[in-house]
Amino acid sequence: MDHTADLIKQCLLGNKEAWDTFVNDYSRWIYHCILRTAHSYGRRISTDDTDELCQDVFVILLDRGLRQFKGQIKPCLLAYLRRIAVCHTINYLKKCNKYVGLDDFLIDDGPYTRLIKGMELLCPQDEQERLDTVEQVQGLMKQLSAAERQILEMCYLDQLSPGEIARKFFITVDAYYVRKNRALNKLRTHAIGRQMSPFGQKECHE
Repeated sequence: MDHTADLIKQCLLGNKEAWDTFVNDYSRWIYHCILRTAHSYGRRISTDDTDELCQDVFVILLDRGLRQFKGQIKPCLLAYLRRIAVCHTINYLKKCNKYVGLDDFLIDDGPYTRLIKGMELLCPQDEQERLDTVEQVQGLMKQLSAAERQILEMCYLDQLSPGEIARKFFITVDAYYVRKNRALNKLRTHAIGRQMSPFGQKECHE
């Protein structure tokens, strides 16, 4: 039996034990939604900031959010919590100038689209497929060294010029292109190993 409605009712009545149960039951879900949202927009947030955002969401819920919830079952509540967590996280990213709008990597010349094309991988038009592809590429980025990741992030996410990136690494522009292409080749090799689709094809064949 789903006790969601009764738990929310007790929380609204000021039952501390019920509220503690609510926080314990849903804190991990809210935390996950915050991290996934930041990750989807290509931005990193610290553990401290994630904890603070999670606490903020519970403050919103305690202040007014739970009173506005009209559902009766847990799946509806999870969707409602996700919406609040996503909106609050996006507002935080915008405020801290860490926001990359959805259109920025869904449009043809968005940063992730350009990175994926640089790797010669398929860039699907469906939004969810594009998001999934972005997450796959972000996972592949972890296979690179810190310097290689930084070069690609400066190029595709921060959109710095080759000269600006070269100056930050105290190298020539030619050396920057060598390092950038080496990093892209590594990503391409890892992608093939995971059987991600080459750009313009439906599937990867050996």
